[in-house]
Amino acid sequence: MLADLTLLQKLWNKGVDILAGVIISTISAGIVAVIATIFWSWKKRRDLRFEAERQRQQHRIAEEFEQAKRQQELQERRDRLSRERDGFAEGATGATRCQELAQLWENFLAWMEMNDLQHLPKNQTMFVTRRDWNINLRKSEQVHLQLLANEMVGLIRNSGSTLTRPRQGPTKVQRCQLQ
Repeated sequence: MLADLTLLQKLWNKGVDILAGVIISTISAGIVAVIATIFWSWKKRRDLRFEAERQRQQHRIAEEFEQAKRQQELQERRDRLSRERDGFAEGATGATRCQELAQLWENFLAWMEMNDLQHLPKNQTMFVTRRDWNINLRKSEQVHLQLLANEMVGLIRNSGSTLTRPRQGPTKVQRCQLQ
């Protein structure tokens, strides 16, 4: 049967076979390219998600370290302020003259202002009602020294339950958590 074909028909058939092979190879290559592109884009998205999650985790860890550091600093500040406050109370207990007590009261009020403790709720009322108490202490008699010292110790020890500055709204971390 092939012998019956002319040379031109044989060449035509051969060209058609070659063209069909090229078309099949091109379609196969296109299918492979589409599959590779889909796989590549999926892998890229997965890698980007993984990287974003890794960065979020690092950010969370850094925030936890910062928060732990802030908590430690806050605790150290509380301890320091408590020790200083107790020192004022001991000074009031050990005062032998009304003038010493008045000077101690002035120093205590200055200490509270220096540490921004006058804005705490308990301390605000004390500042309003007892601001000029040292003037009365200087005028009082030695007989009332122990009563005044005990009253001052009570005021000092009850000043501010937390001994920290009042917060001015949410912190940066709290704002991030609210979002």
